[in-house]
Amino acid sequence: MKRITALIISALMLAFCLFSCNTEGTESSGGDSNVSYESKTSAFYGNMNKSSFWFRMNFTKKNETCVFTQVTNGKTTTTIKDYEDDSKDVYDIFDGSIIHHIRVDEKAYDSTLSASGQAFLFADYTASMFASPSSVGNDEYNGKQYYCETFDTAAAEGGAVSGKNMYFFDGDKLVAVEIYEKGEKVMVMEFIEYSNTLPNDIYLSAPDDFKKGNLAIDVSTTISVDDWWE
Repeated sequence: MKRITALIISALMLAFCLFSCNTEGTESSGGDSNVSYESKTSAFYGNMNKSSFWFRMNFTKKNETCVFTQVTNGKTTTTIKDYEDDSKDVYDIFDGSIIHHIRVDEKAYDSTLSASGQAFLFADYTASMFASPSSVGNDEYNGKQYYCETFDTAAAEGGAVSGKNMYFFDGDKLVAVEIYEKGEKVMVMEFIEYSNTLPNDIYLSAPDDFKKGNLAIDVSTTISVDDWWE
């Protein structure tokens, strides 16, 4: 039985793999072509092109839901959080040193010189990290039965099991992820779509025809992957 350590859990909590069969694919980070992956998880990460990838999901945490979107070209990451309350919406472009806060309706943006911005959630993960689930089988999500892969989670390497992450698939497509801690469901990520082909309607740089606001300097702005999942 494999336990995912806190390093993996805090940043992404996304793992999903197939116990009994292999999947063909290509490593996006320079791996060999036609790699035979050990699991669906490995295939997902291996086929991901981290210099050209995007995803959109319904994200629920603490009874609050938003449509969470990220687009990356390897150097710049755009993060969009669309809430029912429009005043809470986020449209940020992080280029490694500056966060551009886009206001689409006003055709304007402000910039913040930042120690770190919202990182791409999948940035530090490779196919080899997610090879073996704790259990596999069919389980129910949103009233339907899906193939499900479950990983036990622990607070530290070698520590006691403290939770589990459940990954629901329709064929090879990831449908949703449910995160449990101490028996309680604390987070749900329901994928709408993901692809190595970037959409044309999402900005990866501040448009030239947008009005630019003042550049703010705030080294305390650290919207990291870890902060997002806390």
